[in-house]
Amino acid sequence: MISNDQWLAIIRELLRGSERTRRRAREVLWLEIFRYVVHRAKLPIGPLANDPDERREIALRVLQKLERNNYAHLREWEHRQCQRRNAAPWWGFVKVVAIHRAIEHARTSRLNLARRGEPFVWAIIEPIGYLSC
Repeated sequence: MISNDQWLAIIRELLRGSERTRRRAREVLWLEIFRYVVHRAKLPIGPLANDPDERREIALRVLQKLERNNYAHLREWEHRQCQRRNAAPWWGFVKVVAIHRAIEHARTSRLNLARRGEPFVWAIIEPIGYLSC
């Protein structure tokens, strides 16, 4: 697993490197975050947490969030690391973003019957067999 210090170097390359190093850093970012969200992250979203397609969608939302506004969240994380002020470790930072994106995604799921602000209420979908005449 990539260490926090290594992530700091990767983020610096992504933000200020040459075109080639930025591209490589972005590839690492996408691969590692995608792998983390799809396979390892504990997401508080009920039955959606067991669906690989839903987890891939959440991973995409996490990456979009991190890339938004010219990598504003990554720039903020890097700044906090350099200042050693409120400096969350890399995977702690990603975990928080993933949980927020997962909850946002679950709130809009067709399986969630609860209104906004209420605890999730999950619909149970039971497949029915094919009936022959």
